[in-house]
Amino acid sequence: MGAVPARELRNHTAAVLRRVAAGEEIDVLQDNRPVARIIPLRHQRRWIPASEMIGELERLGPDSTGLREELREILPDTTDDLPW
Repeated sequence: MGAVPARELRNHTAAVLRRVAAGEEIDVLQDNRPVARIIPLRHQRRWIPASEMIGELERLGPDSTGLREELREILPDTTDDLPW
């Protein structure tokens, strides 16, 4: 992990961001003390193909992890009692 003074970040923002984009975590120092940390974004898929999701659900089996009970605890208000 690297560290840069706040002044260097101000004067060389693009260079610092290139280091972060390359995977480095950088502490920003003020009066030689860390006050912030710049970290690279972790790219995660926002979606998965339907076939992959179906495969995962089939692999897990019906309610294998107690998901239904966990959801009841987290979201006690459901629509289970509605007639439709």
